[in-house]
Amino acid sequence: MQLRSGLGPFIFLSLFVTGWMLPSQTLGQDKGLQVDLLSRYYTQDGDHSAVTGGEGTEELDAVGPIILVQYETSTRWIYNAELGLENVTSASLDRIDYFESAPGVNVSSASRKDNRVHINLGATKQMDRQTLGATVGFSGEYDYRSINAGLNGSWDWNAKMTTLSGKIHFYSDTLDRIDIYGFNEGEADRETLDLGLSLTQVINRNMVLDIELARSDQSGFLSAPFNEVHLQNGTILAEQLPDQRIRDAIKLQLNVALSPRVVQRSYARYYTDDWDIKSTTLELETHFKLKWKGENWIYPFIRYYDQTGSTFFGKRHSFSGDESYFSSDWDLSTFDSFKYGFGFRKDMQKKGLSRWSIRLSYYDRSDGLNSISVSGGMGWSF
Repeated sequence: MQLRSGLGPFIFLSLFVTGWMLPSQTLGQDKGLQVDLLSRYYTQDGDHSAVTGGEGTEELDAVGPIILVQYETSTRWIYNAELGLENVTSASLDRIDYFESAPGVNVSSASRKDNRVHINLGATKQMDRQTLGATVGFSGEYDYRSINAGLNGSWDWNAKMTTLSGKIHFYSDTLDRIDIYGFNEGEADRETLDLGLSLTQVINRNMVLDIELARSDQSGFLSAPFNEVHLQNGTILAEQLPDQRIRDAIKLQLNVALSPRVVQRSYARYYTDDWDIKSTTLELETHFKLKWKGENWIYPFIRYYDQTGSTFFGKRHSFSGDESYFSSDWDLSTFDSFKYGFGFRKDMQKKGLSRWSIRLSYYDRSDGLNSISVSGGMGWSF
């Protein structure tokens, strides 16, 4: 399975997305050491597995911990470290597993499991009006290795009511070309360059607007060599996709404090790429402060996603084989989806165990894919 960056950043954002909007919850606001232990369980099911040509079970379970460490010095340097481990059990993993008892002799494996690991390190220097930072990282799994590095910065002006932020991140990936028959045909490379630019404007004491532009430029081997395509004549081939992909997105986010105890977080995102995919995302997340000691917030959320599929996608038996590119991966198809759930976060504002959180979500896609995710964590301040 090939997920470039792992689930660490996703879990971190899911659990602490409200922190930037609520200053009393921001990690690292006090000098010293912050340690967070997070965990997530994810399960999904569906019947359009790309590994078996767009038909077949998409059953998958993933679970694993993540450790986040942040240390802020008296000279306003902030150091971050993130270590994540994940165990994945999938009905399709056995289809791409392989074992050579002798050169060129493939033996079927009963393995349905894979393990992923990722580590990211970062340093940020805070100044009066500027912030500069750098990150490096690594992730690896059974058939995939990735190293990455990035730079980011922000500049404040207008009495710190306006902030311009920029980032650049580079990924260099190596994957094993395990074909549709389970044989390893050697390694292939891909590179990804992500660029981001955002403008944050404090409109008034109760409202913050953020506009973000993003571009991602990928090149190299972008197909999944073990994804099958079943042609009209019954022949089975591996999917073929271009070796270049440019993705662009614009996101608008508006956060409004409707009252001292109610914060509305809303965003809209439009995406397009040169594989002819277009999508729109709308999300609402309402935070309610509970009348308990400390900072206690509960927040329901709902997200709607609509996608126009790629011209490279086709159902089983829809391709003749004469096409330049073809895939039966339903992630490239036309569909819409809903994701909804709720989260809870408690900040006790003290040393030692100082915060904990939990988040539950359900995802439902129009092609039949659905999933449940449960994540949670505890944090210590020293």
